[in-house]
Amino acid sequence: MSLLNFGGQFGNPDVSPAYFLVALAACLGTLQLIAARYGYVGLAWVSPRWQPWLGGLLGVALVTLPWAWFFERHSAGIFRPGPAGLELMVMFGAAALASVPLTLLGATLIQSGAAPRSLPRRDGVIAELVTLPQGPAWLFRPAQAGGPFGAVCAVGTPGAGSEAVIPLATALAEAGLVALAVGWNQEDAWRPSEAEALQAATSAAAFLRARADVDALRLGAVGVGLGGDVALQAAAADLGIRAVVAVAPWLDLANAAPGLSLLRDMTFPQAWRWQHTLRQTARQLDPLAHARRLDLRPVLLVAPEDSGPSEGARRRLTALCRRLTTWRVPRLGRETQATRQIALWLTENL
Repeated sequence: MSLLNFGGQFGNPDVSPAYFLVALAACLGTLQLIAARYGYVGLAWVSPRWQPWLGGLLGVALVTLPWAWFFERHSAGIFRPGPAGLELMVMFGAAALASVPLTLLGATLIQSGAAPRSLPRRDGVIAELVTLPQGPAWLFRPAQAGGPFGAVCAVGTPGAGSEAVIPLATALAEAGLVALAVGWNQEDAWRPSEAEALQAATSAAAFLRARADVDALRLGAVGVGLGGDVALQAAAADLGIRAVVAVAPWLDLANAAPGLSLLRDMTFPQAWRWQHTLRQTARQLDPLAHARRLDLRPVLLVAPEDSGPSEGARRRLTALCRRLTTWRVPRLGRETQATRQIALWLTENL
């Protein structure tokens, strides 16, 4: 039997291409399940920030429905006398290899052109789009009357936009805080400077302090990825920020190559472009050089096992911040429990 031709000798020559297509669909579906479960924007054909359940449903459909069609249509050709193991292995391997570029391409085309019409409704949370000097931002506030509330500025990784920290900002609002999810300057997202990053955080802090429903004396900052470095450095420069949380910050150049972790926040072309200025921006944002200015203010370092600062950088930050708390979490992704714990910690320390 010649390679990639099983079924041809037995009157069913369509078995080989059909098997390749269903194997490809299964691999694509598996990648969609991974994207939905762990929040990888760069792999998702349905935005994991807005409809994670829909991405999971798409993945299950791609894995199961083509196989059901295959066995229903070609059962005679594959069970009499049966496919060759080498042929199955070669075709499934080819399908797995083809699924990766197809997934990245699909995510790029879909995610780059997708803009959510509205945020998912959450009980007890009001969300609205606001405009800052650096661009649009999402404001989340508790729906209940009262206040003034404590407030938190949430900063994401450059190039990812404010949407990257929306799950965290939502958890903060559910905990009774006003949260502002900010992005970086979108016109210069691939070459952000230290001054632009700190200006974005400063503008966000000024916006929150000016609100009537915010207690200006209860202001905090939280950042994810390189946004964590921004939050630490902004807090060092602004004595009015009472507590700061850094989730998987880089801290030093030893952690300036996160690789595939960038696909959590952006598409593959965006991540590729961002890699070119990664080390330069990490060098500009050096929160360890300013950490002593945090004095006795509480600092929370969330260090996932799959990303985050090096052990040496963590030890340096521990020596510089006298009220540092370190949490180890299994992974970054879409960890709802971790976001709730961060929200609770900020509520207690503001």
